[in-house]
Amino acid sequence: MSNNAGMLSPDEIIAGLPSRCGLGALLSTDQISGDYRLNNYRGLAGASMTVVPVGPEAIEMWTSKWACCPCLACFFWETEGAIVARDAPCTNSFDGTEFSDKGIVLADGSFPKVKARRAFRKVRAQDLAGIWCGCKMCPFIPLMPLSFFPCTKITALDEDNYRTVDSGCCLCLPMPPVHSEYRRIYVNGHPTNAFDTWEGGHPAHMVGMAEREAAVSAGQARVTYYRDVGCSNGYPGMKRFC
Repeated sequence: MSNNAGMLSPDEIIAGLPSRCGLGALLSTDQISGDYRLNNYRGLAGASMTVVPVGPEAIEMWTSKWACCPCLACFFWETEGAIVARDAPCTNSFDGTEFSDKGIVLADGSFPKVKARRAFRKVRAQDLAGIWCGCKMCPFIPLMPLSFFPCTKITALDEDNYRTVDSGCCLCLPMPPVHSEYRRIYVNGHPTNAFDTWEGGHPAHMVGMAEREAAVSAGQARVTYYRDVGCSNGYPGMKRFC
């Protein structure tokens, strides 16, 4: 309980402020965190989600999707990260996904939690330094030579900032290098494992989630999410090689 009237204890803040909402069914972001199994279509397609808390009112959501179609000789795999806030105060809904103490509820059904509670672990820019490579693969085997192979070199500036040199090749033809500088995203003072870069440099003012999403949609900013020190979002996901 709080020591002073009108003030919340650290435990209440971390627990998602249930006493402020007055709802026993309100789940903290720590309770929501964990691994969820989404769809699995007879071994031919599936999806999973990992949720990590970012303070009491936001979470990082990692979704992995895969599909295989043997008759068409194709395979697809995608990993995506996102930072989302509660859709409204005192609800268990984040970006349209409703969480319960047993799983999640989506438009196409309910899905169970298979591993409870994952703690947020900050990834330092120094831990990301190195060479990252991936493959934007054309899923049909006859067209696989058209696949694109991106490569990024990361140089850490400090714990929250790094520089990148992006390159890659397609049909053995290299693309010209692109230089960028990324900065860690903070949400309500809480660090995340997402880093953004803006055309013309980062804004001098603090950027909210809605403003950043609008800039990304307009092509004025890019955001890279890191699940850990070895995997980032992408198609099918950039991996650190050295």
